[in-house]
Amino acid sequence: MRIKHFRNSKQLSQEYLAEKIGVTQEYIARIEAGKKIPSLELFVSIANALETSSDHLLADSLIVLRSEDEKEYYEVFSDCTHDERAMLLRMLKFFKALLSEYGI
Repeated sequence: MRIKHFRNSKQLSQEYLAEKIGVTQEYIARIEAGKKIPSLELFVSIANALETSSDHLLADSLIVLRSEDEKEYYEVFSDCTHDERAMLLRMLKFFKALLSEYGI
């Protein structure tokens, strides 16, 4: 389901993703439906094709204790496009430098 979420958020078709990683559209459909589990190599290819980390694709499956701040950061960034994440990161770096400049 997360693969489908990230694929849709990038406005990519199953056909495009399948072609990019060298499988059929039907195989992608089965993965997204939870009927097929990709190999680790294919999973990494999917993450790379979607320009996301494998952690993001597994996030609902990972059992990781996170601080409340980390959870909040994740919620803000999780559904951002690559460009949105890049812009938010630049803004955060700018504001952090500004705080340093004013001794805060």
